[in-house]
Order: sequence, then C-alpha cells, then structure tokens
Amino acid sequence: MPREVVTSKKPKYRSRLEQDIAFHLERVGAMFEYESIRLPYTRECVYTPDFILPNGIIVEAKGWFRSSDRSKLALVKKRLPSIDIRIVFQRSGNRLNKQTKTTYAEWANKNGFPHAEGRIPEGWLKEKNETTEFEKLCKQLRRKVRGKT
Repeated sequence: MPREVVTSKKPKYRSRLEQDIAFHLERVGAMFEYESIRLPYTRECVYTPDFILPNGIIVEAKGWFRSSDRSKLALVKKRLPSIDIRIVFQRSGNRLNKQTKTTYAEWANKNGFPHAEGRIPEGWLKEKNETTEFEKLCKQLRRKVRGKT
C-alpha cells in the first residue's frame, strides 16, 4: 500500500498526461507515489561476433563505435566474462562523440577490451588459449546449424 510521501514541493512530471493523472488523483483524494522506485529488468538479446579465431578470440571490427555498440559489448563481457573479446578499430584515436575527449582506444582500455587499429595483430593469431566453455558452446551451436546434432 502506498505510504504518504511528504515533500516540500510538487514533483515535476515527465509529460502532460502524467501531470493530468496526478491532478486527478489529488482531486479525488487518492494517495499515490510518483516515480518513487526503480525496477530492474533485462532484455533477451543475442550477440553475433564478427570474427572468431581458431584460438577462441572474438574480434569485433569497428569503424563507427556507437553508444549502442559500447553498451552491447560491455553487457556481453559482464554476462560472459570468460570470453575473450577484442576490438579492431578503423581509427582508435576517434572521439566517442563531440561532447567528450575520450577516444575509442581509451574506452576499450577502461573497459578491459584489448584493441588494435586497422588489422588483427599477428600476435592474436598465434596466441594459444585453453578451450573454454564458450568454445564448446560455439561448436555445439555450429553442429545444430549444420544439422549434425
């Protein structure tokens, strides 16, 4: 049951409709709260890597590095921390947007993504990685796609 919230000033509503509803609730004497809690939710999304090297390294190729790309990569890394995602930027010195001095490379460093510019470094190709759960999952998914379950 909503509790009575005592504030020194009326809340600012996000829309005229919200304001009209609040005034109606006040007029009829109904108790209510306005945007007093935050409820977490998740979206079911999929991530399709650009390149998967034989050693399990995932390589994303990025010319434009949009906010949605950054969010997606950060969420994938958080959800699947054992996978090795690396980024090859067309120009790693580009700024994220006009309002910031942060470059693509600085964002990658801050968020724990190894990165390169222009091409996949030879060292990434020669790097040995242990077989991960992610690689096992990829092999299973490939078999299903090819109809070899």
